[in-house]
Amino acid sequence: DTKAALGDTMLGVSVFGISASRPEPTAQDIALLGPVVDYVSPMVYPALWTAGEYGVPDPFNMPYEIVSASLADFQRSLAGTGAAMVPWLQDFSGYGAPQVQAQVDAARANGSAGFLLWNPTSVYTPDGIIPPG
Repeated sequence: DTKAALGDTMLGVSVFGISASRPEPTAQDIALLGPVVDYVSPMVYPALWTAGEYGVPDPFNMPYEIVSASLADFQRSLAGTGAAMVPWLQDFSGYGAPQVQAQVDAARANGSAGFLLWNPTSVYTPDGIIPPG
């Protein structure tokens, strides 16, 4: 048991956003990974989804909808595994506070245990994160 061998150390994996619905092309089976890690961090950046994915016509401009749909799949795949979901969210490509907050809201609505923001230049949008409650 990987978790037991690490003691108090947390073990997580970052995975592609499509892995919950299409594990074969990514070689990332979420239902198999979940039992051996503490958390799974799907990279669900809206800029990477194609039009029509999950029935969302414009994922880049509909960040809540695409993140919510993908994370709902991850929650189903992780059910009963003991692993938490902590998604990577997009804070790049012209995204500002409304788009970042939409993704944070989608993560919270889908049972996320937290979230991680990604920006390749390390310039983030703190006003896009409104504390819960």
